[in-house]
Amino acid sequence: MPHSSSKFIIYTVKEFSAFVNAFMRVMNVTSVEATQLAAAHFLFNVLNTLLMLPFISSLVFVVTKIIPVTEDEKEIAGIKYLDERFLVTPPVALSQVRKEVFHMGETAYLSLEKSVKGFLSSDSSVSGEVFRLEKATDKMKKAITDYLVKLSNMQISIKDREVIDNLFSIISDIERVGDHAENIAELTDYSIENKLVFSDAAVKELEEMGQLHLK
Repeated sequence: MPHSSSKFIIYTVKEFSAFVNAFMRVMNVTSVEATQLAAAHFLFNVLNTLLMLPFISSLVFVVTKIIPVTEDEKEIAGIKYLDERFLVTPPVALSQVRKEVFHMGETAYLSLEKSVKGFLSSDSSVSGEVFRLEKATDKMKKAITDYLVKLSNMQISIKDREVIDNLFSIISDIERVGDHAENIAELTDYSIENKLVFSDAAVKELEEMGQLHLK
């Protein structure tokens, strides 16, 4: 694998260097110095991205080990994978934000699971945990949204921009799941406080609905 990666880098550098040389010869003839500098900057960014693509996973692992997120940073809104420093390399940042969205989804699912089980067993002891998880989900949505906005302002491909647009929609859907979990926990507390009794048929129907949503 290392040998194949080295061959890929050498080939990419040679091919891209030839393109850069030809491009800059044209720029020397047709453009002013400022345009040449802008073009050179653009080409450097493209080359940097191309060289990074085969090593994104490894790079994320190495960077995380070198500059790990502190415990205090992890506590903020339950964030595990986002870091402003990754934004300098958009492909890495996008990989991290996808993980964070999945983490947000797991948090919302756990909240919904606990709320449904608490409701079916008339157990209000889980409500506090559900409220905590829902609050964390809301904070995660804000953090992810802010991160996606910053990432969308970077130099990224059309395909990556489409992924970012989809992630905006996904986190909104996930937040709604957390909201539903909170509503169920509130109904659990209300039913217990007011000593509401449900018929066997109603309980069975609620159980089926719960199993359907938690599949």
